[in-house]
Amino acid sequence: MEILISILIVVIGIVILIIMNFRNRKKMDEIDDFSREMQEREKRKRKVREIEKYEAEERASFSESAYNENRISSESVPKQNGKTSNVDTFGVKIVSLDDIVTEDYGKDFIEYDKKESEEYQENIRTANIFIMSGFFGEARDKIAESLKFSQRANYELGKYYYYCEKDNQSAVNALNLAYNSGIKEAMYYIGLIEEESGNYEIAKGWYVAGAENGEINSIIRLGKIAEEKKDYEEAESIYLKIADTKNAELIYNLVRIYFKQNKREKILEWQEKLLNEKQIMGLNSEIIKNIEFMLGNEKDRKYVELINQGNELLEKKDKGNAKKLFLEATQYNERGYLLLAKSYYVAGNGEKAKDTYEKAYSLGVKEAAYELGKYFDTIEENEKEAEKWYKIGQEMGDVKSIYELGILYECSKEFGKSEEEAYKLYEKAANMKYAPAISDMIYYNNRHENGNKSKEWAFKVLNETGLIELGREAIRDAQDFLEEMGEYTGDKISEKNYEIEYDNDLIYFIEKNSKGRNIKEETYKRKKSNFWMIFGIIIFILQLIIKCSEY
Repeated sequence: MEILISILIVVIGIVILIIMNFRNRKKMDEIDDFSREMQEREKRKRKVREIEKYEAEERASFSESAYNENRISSESVPKQNGKTSNVDTFGVKIVSLDDIVTEDYGKDFIEYDKKESEEYQENIRTANIFIMSGFFGEARDKIAESLKFSQRANYELGKYYYYCEKDNQSAVNALNLAYNSGIKEAMYYIGLIEEESGNYEIAKGWYVAGAENGEINSIIRLGKIAEEKKDYEEAESIYLKIADTKNAELIYNLVRIYFKQNKREKILEWQEKLLNEKQIMGLNSEIIKNIEFMLGNEKDRKYVELINQGNELLEKKDKGNAKKLFLEATQYNERGYLLLAKSYYVAGNGEKAKDTYEKAYSLGVKEAAYELGKYFDTIEENEKEAEKWYKIGQEMGDVKSIYELGILYECSKEFGKSEEEAYKLYEKAANMKYAPAISDMIYYNNRHENGNKSKEWAFKVLNETGLIELGREAIRDAQDFLEEMGEYTGDKISEKNYEIEYDNDLIYFIEKNSKGRNIKEETYKRKKSNFWMIFGIIIFILQLIIKCSEY
């Protein structure tokens, strides 16, 4: 009988091992398939210059002394009358706004944490892919695994809990650990969670603490709080502190304040700066158009008022009321359908977004052709249909459609296009001041040993005004290239460590893949299942050892 029991235990153990191995292999096969697919799409976006930039990122580091200087100390917590003001378990409750800015925001505002290893960067990139695929548990594990490389992983873990599992308590716990490790960006998210929980004064305290440490999102939120109270003078004062960062999206907040106060001359002044100063980052067609509407007739002004209000509601996750405002905006301008489609998209309703973009296209909005091409390219993975819409956008003169058509031709074998054909499209987009295309032309000409032409394009990145969608990486890459060519470009713009950005596209995938699922419960069940499997294997091994010792 004992022999039969032993055999039975052995058989059960083997079955458990087979099941566990099959389950893990199936999951890993799914992940590997998706990872390969997403890596190919990543290749489209990054190509040669981005790979080189990534290698540079891994070499970048802060000196230990610089790191220590930039850590958040207890001295940085807002104080009143020499004492820390009303602190609870989560942070500062309330302080005055008089002293929120103690730094010079004319310098580069993005600072480095200590050197982050290659393993950390790769883990976070992989976690991003897992989130897009709906493998939320695997994403969480990959981020948690990164803690052995950098405490910055607690910041990523906090964002993951907030966006993916909607678990605010776990998010705050992780973000507090990040904050205590000197990750200043964590303060904004803790404040955001407190604000959404109705703890407005606590939230405000966190934003103030973040502002004192140069955290841009916290400063912006303080400005918007002042806006909501219709204290436009205070909001203007706050936004002016970060206006010289040359970031168009930040500057647009200031322009909105002037629009609310009917300060036309101020709007014109900042429009002039955005369009005629070099190295303005993040300028896009929406910002340009919206400012034109602010300076337009009564109908134009009503349109931009509605979409600004709608975007503010979207930031607060009030998608229902945002949709109502965007729908009302369509009565004043057909571009309102672009914003209405975006509200469907971030809610995970791709089909409704697609239908709305088609409506915008039927009314002559050229950007809608690009959005439809992107939808078929990214969501439905239908390259033929994507090509069709990008070509339509090209015919309508939409620069992003031209650029994306070039990417499609360069990276897909389906169309049989040569590199030269793709780069003709890049050159066309570059001549229309589209910054990503200009960066492509630098590296294309460099690969073909046309150094002078590459230098010409690189200087355009640094000196051309009115560039569309210019990013920090493009500026830094141009500076690095020119330096290698023996050219002096002045002080270099700082690099930025890779982090998961929960933009509209990632939010879409989260909403789409989490419908009908309780991600928090899934994570718990997954841990529980793994525990019992491991427990069963341990019991099996112990039983086997005991039986073997008896013989």
